Amino acid sequence: MTHVAWLSLGQFNPRVGVGGMRSTLSRLRALREQGYPVSILDFLANDQDHEGFDRLLSEYGGGLEQDGSTCRCLFAGLSYVHQVLPRPWFELIRQQQPAVGAIVAALRREGVEYTFTFDEGLWPLQAAWRARVPGAHFFQTAGDVRRFARNPGYIWLLKHRTVVATSRFMQGLIGTHLGLDSLLWYPCIDLRAYRQAAHERGLGRIGFSATGGAKGWQVVEQVARRLPERQFVVAGHGVRTDGRGLPENVMLLGHIADMQPFYAQIDLLLVPSMVEEAFGRVVIEAAAAGIPSVANCIGGLPEALGDSGALVEVRDDIAAMAEAYVGAIAGMLGTPDSYARERQRALARAAAYEHEQHAAITAFCARELELHVGRPSQVGGAPAA
Repeated sequence: MTHVAWLSLGQFNPRVGVGGMRSTLSRLRALREQGYPVSILDFLANDQDHEGFDRLLSEYGGGLEQDGSTCRCLFAGLSYVHQVLPRPWFELIRQQQPAVGAIVAALRREGVEYTFTFDEGLWPLQAAWRARVPGAHFFQTAGDVRRFARNPGYIWLLKHRTVVATSRFMQGLIGTHLGLDSLLWYPCIDLRAYRQAAHERGLGRIGFSATGGAKGWQVVEQVARRLPERQFVVAGHGVRTDGRGLPENVMLLGHIADMQPFYAQIDLLLVPSMVEEAFGRVVIEAAAAGIPSVANCIGGLPEALGDSGALVEVRDDIAAMAEAYVGAIAGMLGTPDSYARERQRALARAAAYEHEQHAAITAFCARELELHVGRPSQVGGAPAA
């Protein structure tokens, strides 16, 4: 079976708070369940807080073994290896050779046969090409597609990879900005864990995942002030109060690596993102627990919702958006019957997504991993500068 490795240059975070990170780990676990050996090869700068990093690895992983600059452990059931490079981060991001050379050596040492690279991982992408190891490059953020468009050398490298888009919205961006075709593989989400968060609902608690500053806290804050009778539960760190203080009906959970406790406390999810989300996996996670969502009609969020929930048009007027959310909330939570219908639509969306994921994993293994066994990456000269 083909050995698949995620190549990370400082992208891996043992806190696992970002959706893209959770999706990456889920993809690797899904391949492992298909029988493929999988691993994470991570490379760190020498000016990072390695002691703190290793403490987090011990907390969320286990069996930490160190040998000089290399550390090995199991993380979320996956083989994890990190190597501290003899350069500070400032130098690593400006000089490709130290990082690329170390990654190439690790690929050969670990016997990697297929690579996953992601988003801004330019040096891992370069290293996989130099080592002649085939692989897939995943775009999970719109901003990274646009950054690649400024560098023809990396577009050249992508022509020798399988480019993977995490939504049809992202496929459109990749085609427009990079001139490349891409394989559609929606974020891989293990919905079994989120089903455990399901409970007897109907108390009207409203949730918001504030994992970044552009997730729409300004909208949620105004909605909370308009609905003082409702309880709002907020996970994450992207809350800015501008000195006014939180509304009394808002409870902050702060950063949480495991989202199950968050979903277990809410009945409706708000996703008022103000930037183009590549997809919006929180919508699917919530749906698996029977939680409907109200989301902005932007980026890949409509694809995540499918036939469930409600969409709100993005506007410059935050107050008008908040009012639209208040109306959508009233329609969903207005009566027990209306909420029961929305809950069933959410559960149906999650079930359909799970079925699609099984088919996508099977197709990816047949197309990529079985196809590329024993075949080096196509090469044809050096990439443009």
